[in-house]
Amino acid sequence: MFKLKYLLLSIAIILLPIQGQASSISKNAFLSMAKKQIWHEAQKLAQVCFELDKHKSNKVLTQSFATCSQKLEENIDGSQLEVELTHFTDCVQMEFNHDLALSQEMLFQCDEKMAMAELEQEKPADQVLSDYANFINAGLKAHASQSSIDDVTLPLYPNSQVVSHLSNKQMTIGDINVLPAIVLATNADFDQVRHFYQQKLPRYKEFAIDNGIIFMEQAPVNFNILSHFALYTSTPHVLIEDMSSNRINNKEGKTKIEISYHD
Repeated sequence: MFKLKYLLLSIAIILLPIQGQASSISKNAFLSMAKKQIWHEAQKLAQVCFELDKHKSNKVLTQSFATCSQKLEENIDGSQLEVELTHFTDCVQMEFNHDLALSQEMLFQCDEKMAMAELEQEKPADQVLSDYANFINAGLKAHASQSSIDDVTLPLYPNSQVVSHLSNKQMTIGDINVLPAIVLATNADFDQVRHFYQQKLPRYKEFAIDNGIIFMEQAPVNFNILSHFALYTSTPHVLIEDMSSNRINNKEGKTKIEISYHD
């Protein structure tokens, strides 16, 4: 029905790195993320299809979440994340349908109404990309909230905010080792951030990349991220990217900082 399964499976894709990074996810973190992604879509469905106001739809959703959350463990096995998300989606949808006494015919008609409403309100490409960026950031932030920045062994830029943090100690991509990494965002100018790390990491080598620079602890003079990808993922570095002209990805800050470090 109201796209819950597709939304939650998208969340699963966002959180796939957790399966290699953490053995479990807390029940509260799971519910917090699920609620953020479900609530608006469910309210829209209730209004378009059944003419329910927000108060009524919130009440039904709250009860559906409460009932389904009782079936969750306090800690969810990371390897079973997609399965648990699917089960939780099915449960919320079933409780929602039951509480509103929705018949199969009503649900079928609702699907048609929602499809027509989407065609009438089709968003511009930029808006779709912007919404997707917000969705991704919400997932990354929820994940980052479970990690400690105290583990980061390279300097953090002052007053920056954490966008994501993969603090895994033994993660791999195929046969390639991957160091822990944290991504920060700041409204400081690119040149300010660059100067800060030039002062803090004087022995690191500096290389130009698209829209920014990267400071590498060790790298050949012809270093290139794509051709030296294994070195990039396994070597401590600070990558600084100017996001000021990127309308989609600059919402967290004008400058993005990726720090990969030895734990």
